[in-house]
Amino acid sequence: MKLFYKNNFSSLTKLASDIEAYSIQNNIPQAVTYALNLCLDEVLTNIISYGRKNKTQDCQIEMDLATSDNQVIATMRDTGIPFNPLENAPDHPNLRSTIEDRNVGGLGVYFLEQYMDKVEYKRENNQNVLTLTKLIK
Repeated sequence: MKLFYKNNFSSLTKLASDIEAYSIQNNIPQAVTYALNLCLDEVLTNIISYGRKNKTQDCQIEMDLATSDNQVIATMRDTGIPFNPLENAPDHPNLRSTIEDRNVGGLGVYFLEQYMDKVEYKRENNQNVLTLTKLIK
């Protein structure tokens, strides 16, 4: 299933509805749906917030959702500035430190790695391509 999103925060509501509808159509368990929603919301929020050099620049965002071999694969593509979220992310952010003492960034990647079974990034055809795989158990 191919889905398209605008580069604004109203797209987050559409994303949640799309994931919910896809999950119902494909009998995806609620726990998997929750993980997809959490992680894809994080990814889309970051694309909307940081994917453009300026607020007037357009950024095309699309997502492919597929189910095969007891897994859901979500591939998010955007035409924003090149950015590999997996590069230079801390392996284990300090979750016990105060918010003031934490470094900015890295927590979203931590969530992706905790909730997804596989996370991959590549830059292809002038697009950021982030693929999240979640096993259906």
